[in-house]
Amino acid sequence: MSPDSLLLRLDQLQSDTLAVLSRASELLDEEPGPARAGLGAIRRELARKLREYQIFKHSRIFDPALTSGSPSVAEAGRRLKVDCIAGSARFDQYVREWSGKDIAAEWAAFRSATLELGRRLRDHMVSERVQIRLLLAGATPRQNADLGE
Repeated sequence: MSPDSLLLRLDQLQSDTLAVLSRASELLDEEPGPARAGLGAIRRELARKLREYQIFKHSRIFDPALTSGSPSVAEAGRRLKVDCIAGSARFDQYVREWSGKDIAAEWAAFRSATLELGRRLRDHMVSERVQIRLLLAGATPRQNADLGE
């Protein structure tokens, strides 16, 4: 994949994930009872979208950057990969924390934690998009070809 193709795919995966987050935010404006069933389905969909997004970034951008031969491109890829893994760990922690709890009984805390998670994910994606664009722009044409393989 060319750098432009990588960025198009990245944008699509981010857009799909952000759409799921928007639906979650809408449900959080409802009462806990009606929202509960929908939020469970959205959490599962979000987990799938985040995993697809992560696999793409690691396999098509971060891992190739690590083996690019350029110390600066490799370091940028390493930092992005570490940040991505940390974000995944935060999502996993959120899921562990709220799985099996009665969210209706703890609605205010659940709603706050879920909105915060969504904010962090959105902020991470915006920052990551900029950093990936810089990574791809900083690679030579040959390294960009290697990144997209």
